[in-house]
Amino acid sequence: MHRSGHVNEFNGLPVHILLIHLVVAGIPLAARLTVLSAVWPAARRRLGVITPIVALLALISIPITTAAGEWLQARVFGGFTNPLIVRHAHLGDELLPWALGLFLAAVLAWGLPLLAARQRRAALETAGIRIAVGVLAVGLAAVTTFQVYRIGDAERKPRGRGTSARSRTSGTPVPVGEDRLPGHSRIDSQGNSSSFPVVRRPARSS
Repeated sequence: MHRSGHVNEFNGLPVHILLIHLVVAGIPLAARLTVLSAVWPAARRRLGVITPIVALLALISIPITTAAGEWLQARVFGGFTNPLIVRHAHLGDELLPWALGLFLAAVLAWGLPLLAARQRRAALETAGIRIAVGVLAVGLAAVTTFQVYRIGDAERKPRGRGTSARSRTSGTPVPVGEDRLPGHSRIDSQGNSSSFPVVRRPARSS
């Protein structure tokens, strides 16, 4: 389905579920490469421009994933009232500025030594600058990786068994698998929606 220029479904599966894997894999990878480039000159020379490219791709994947997540949130029963879903979305929005900082640290770790070598500026390779870039890279790498963990952890919190998403938001117990949105969707015990036709059972004859 296309909306506002975005593809939100692929073969009936919400794209957010697929895109989230790019963030979960991309941010920790970018964090590791950035730290290696900042504190280990041999690794920086071997990695080269790969480090800022990976950090940039991870950064770009975040707004795409959150946009797809907002689309899905609007279609899940209790998407804006279920505290777990709301917290998951809120933490996802907080990741972008940290990922931007990680990308800038990756650019500095890769670009400053290269610029110093090409222009022969010893001031760019002082111990103070190397330490500052290293501390910045380690700090941002730790924060962004931990933020990704928090986002996933917010979605995996225990949600109780035997009742569906409607019972958690409205307080009315509903058997698992019977919580269906009118027309086409069902909410399972994990709060996920899936496309289902409404099944109407014929009344039993006496």
